[in-house]
Amino acid sequence: RKNKMSEIVVKCCECGKLYKTIQTLLESGATNPGLLRQSLTAALRDELSEYFKLLSLLQTELANSPKSLSLRKLLTWLHEPNKRLRQIVLILQKCKDTRGGMLASKLHSLVSHGNPALRTFMTRIMAVTMQPLLRMITVWSTEGVIEDPYEEFFICQHKKIRDEEFWTTRYTIRETMLPNFITPNLAKQILLVGKSINFIRMYFKDTEWKMDDKVIAMISRHPNEASSSAQQTQLADGSCCSGELSPEAVLLLPKRATTSVLDWDVENSTSLKEFIDAAVAATNKRVMHLLFVRHKFEAHITSLKDYLLLSRGNFVQTLMDSLIELLDGNPRAIFKHNVLGALENSIRLTRTDHDFDVAGYLEPIIQPTDSSTHSGWDVFSLDYKIPPPLDVIVTKDVMQKYSDLFKFLWKIKRLEMSLTNTWRRHIALGHLGGRQQSWGWRGNSAVQRLLLQCNAARHHMVHFLSNLQYYLMFEVLECSWTEFSEGLNEAKSLDELITAHTKYVNSLQRASLLSDKSTDIRGKLDELLHIILQYTTAQDHLYMKLSACSDDEADTMSVDGGSSSPSGMDVDMAIKDGMQHLNEITQKYTERFTQLIELIDVSSKPRHKLHAPTQYSETADNQLKAKLPNIDQQDVEFLRYLSFRLDFNEYYKSSGTSVYPSTMTMSYAQSATTHYARIVK
Repeated sequence: RKNKMSEIVVKCCECGKLYKTIQTLLESGATNPGLLRQSLTAALRDELSEYFKLLSLLQTELANSPKSLSLRKLLTWLHEPNKRLRQIVLILQKCKDTRGGMLASKLHSLVSHGNPALRTFMTRIMAVTMQPLLRMITVWSTEGVIEDPYEEFFICQHKKIRDEEFWTTRYTIRETMLPNFITPNLAKQILLVGKSINFIRMYFKDTEWKMDDKVIAMISRHPNEASSSAQQTQLADGSCCSGELSPEAVLLLPKRATTSVLDWDVENSTSLKEFIDAAVAATNKRVMHLLFVRHKFEAHITSLKDYLLLSRGNFVQTLMDSLIELLDGNPRAIFKHNVLGALENSIRLTRTDHDFDVAGYLEPIIQPTDSSTHSGWDVFSLDYKIPPPLDVIVTKDVMQKYSDLFKFLWKIKRLEMSLTNTWRRHIALGHLGGRQQSWGWRGNSAVQRLLLQCNAARHHMVHFLSNLQYYLMFEVLECSWTEFSEGLNEAKSLDELITAHTKYVNSLQRASLLSDKSTDIRGKLDELLHIILQYTTAQDHLYMKLSACSDDEADTMSVDGGSSSPSGMDVDMAIKDGMQHLNEITQKYTERFTQLIELIDVSSKPRHKLHAPTQYSETADNQLKAKLPNIDQQDVEFLRYLSFRLDFNEYYKSSGTSVYPSTMTMSYAQSATTHYARIVK
C-alpha cells in the first residue's frame, strides 16, 4: 500500500516536472526570435491557461473542503492535463532551435499523427502558429511587400542587382524556409504573383493598379458566429429560431464552407491555392496587357527578326547597295555618322505605312579595328536598343546572340553580292575584249578557258551559298519563328514569355551552328566562307589586269592607227597568275567542302536524291554523334536538313568530283569554250 501511494504521488508530481521543463524550453526559445516562434509560444501559453484554471479550481476545493480531495481523486483530475503537458513538451523539443518555415515543417510532421486526439491538438496549435506566415503570404500576394523582420518567409529579396536582372534574381525562394506542406509549384506561383506586382509598379510605372477586389475578398474571415439580427435562422438539428441566439443555439449552427485564406487547414490547402491562382491570373493578365499593348513587345520582336536577322530582303539589299563603296574601303576611315545616313535612308525607302517605326531603336555599330580587320565589312554591325522593361525578356546576353546571328548572315549576304559582282565582271571582260575587230578575248582560247573555269568554280560557290542561305532563312529562321509565334500566343505569364523567347533564340543559335557544340562544323564553314572571299578578291585582281591590258592596247591603237594587239607578255602573265590563284583557291575549296560534307553527312547508305531527310536511319545518327560527340538529338535534326540541302543527290560524296573542271577532257573543254564564246558574242 505504501508503494502504491508513492507511485500516485510521483504521478501527481510529474505534472510539476513537465511544467518546469516547459518553462525552461520556452525561455530558451526566447533567444531565437521570430513571429512564428512568438505565435507558437502564445498558443502554448493559451493551452497552459487551462492547466492553471484546473490548479486554481483544485486549490479552491482543497481550501474549502480539505478532506474531499484525495490523492486518487487528484490523480484522476491531473490525468488529461498530464497528457496535454507531455504533448507541449514534445512540441517544444521537436521545434527547438527552429524558426519560420522550418518550424512550420516540424509542426506539420506532428500533425500527421495516427492518434486522433494528438492530431486534433496539434492542428489547433498549428492553426494559431501559422497566422504570421499566412499573413506574409497574403500581403506579398496582394501588395508585393515582404513583411519579414526575422527572415522567416520563404521568399527573400536581393537589393543589389542590375535592372535587367530584376525578374530573374531580385526575388528568390529561400529553400530552407519553405514549409514541407507548400509544394514547389505552389511556392513558385506565390513568388510569381508578388514579383509581378513589383514589376508592374517599378518597371511599368503603373502605380495606380491594384489587386482585384474579388481576390482581396478571399482573405477576409467568414466566422460561424450567429447573426445578431432578428431574422429566422435554421439550426443543424432542423429546428428554427429567431432573434438573438443563445450559446446553446450557436453550437447547433451548421458549419459554413469557409474560403478564408487565414482559416486555411494544413491538411487542405484548397483555399490558399485558389487564392494564389486568382492572384496569379490577375497579375499575369495585367503584365501581358502592358507588354503587348503599351510597350508593343510583338512589334519589337518582329523588328529584330526583320532587321537583325535580315528577314526583310529589300532593306538588306538597299543597305548593301548604299554601303558597298564605304565598306570596301579603309576600315579606319569609317565612323558611325558615315553609315547612319545610309541606314536611315534604307529604313525609310523600305518601310510601309503599316510597319513599326524602328527609328531610335536600330543603329549602326562600328567595331574597333585590330590586326584581323581588312575592310569595313569586318567592323560594321547593327544593334537594336531594347527599351525597358522589355530588356527583362531580351537581355544583354540574348542581344549578343542576335548580334552574332546578324554578323553571320551579313557575311553570307556580302559574299553572295560579291559573287554576283564577279559574274558581272566576267561578262564585262568578254564584251571588253570583243570591242575591237582585229583582236579580242573572243579569239584568245586561253582567256576563255580561264574564264570558263572561273565561272565553274563560281557556280559551285553560288550553289553552296544559296543552299546555306536557304537553310538558314527558311528551315531555321522561319520554322523557329513559327514555333515561337505559337508559344507567344499560348504564353500566359512573363515567365512563359521569357521561356518561349529564350528557346527561340537558342534554337536559332544552335541550328545556325553558332553554339559551342558546333565548333568543328563552324570551323569548316568559316574556312569555306573565307576561301570564297579570297576567290572574289582574286577575280577582282584578274579583272583589273585584263582591263588594264585592254585599256593600254586601246591607247596604242589610237596612236598607231589601229593595227596593234594587246601585249602578249602582259596577257600571258595575267592568265598565268589568274590560273595559279584559281587552282590554289579551288583546291582548298574542294578539300574544305568535302570535309564539311563528310562531317555533317548523316547517311550511311546510298539514298535516292528525292529521299526526305526524315528517312535517315538511326545508325546514321549514331555515326554522326560519333564524329561530333558534343551534339544532341536536336542538333542532328538540323544537320540532316543542312546535309540534304548541300548534297541532296550525294554528288560530292560519291563521285569525288572537283568543284572546277580541271579534269575535263580536251574535246569537252573545246566545246565548252566555243559555247561560252557564242554566249559572249
